[in-house]
Amino acid sequence: MFTSIFVSIVNFLAEITYEEEITIMYDETPVDIQWDINDTTINYPSFDIFVDGENVLSHQWNGYILTYTFDEEEFRDYNYTLIFDDGLGGIVSATTIIHFIGDIDNDNDNDTEPPESNKISGFPIITLSLFGIIGLIMIKKRLKTLK
Repeated sequence: MFTSIFVSIVNFLAEITYEEEITIMYDETPVDIQWDINDTTINYPSFDIFVDGENVLSHQWNGYILTYTFDEEEFRDYNYTLIFDDGLGGIVSATTIIHFIGDIDNDNDNDTEPPESNKISGFPIITLSLFGIIGLIMIKKRLKTLK
């Protein structure tokens, strides 16, 4: 006679606490990105970190807060994605978008806004437009008097 024993494992998905968006100025690097994982049902858990779709780190999870240091040089947006596998089939992900922006007062070509000296003020445009309109009116009047 055979006896069957059924074992059920309840696997709750991990919860990840993280910042969805971070804005960093050029003089604030390096900055640590952190993911705080809470998972009570694990079996050899692991994680992968992707930057803009490229896997930059794969490792076993040791139960601590995961920290990855942002230290890029190009001013643009970066997509940091953590994929966590609890080892029991529970896989969750968390994405942080980094907005890395420059300072508008320096001479860097990657600035997010043009320097103040390159901005065109509305006052000269309005003044030139008014002079043009007044000039056309005066020419029109002058032509009428010549007829």
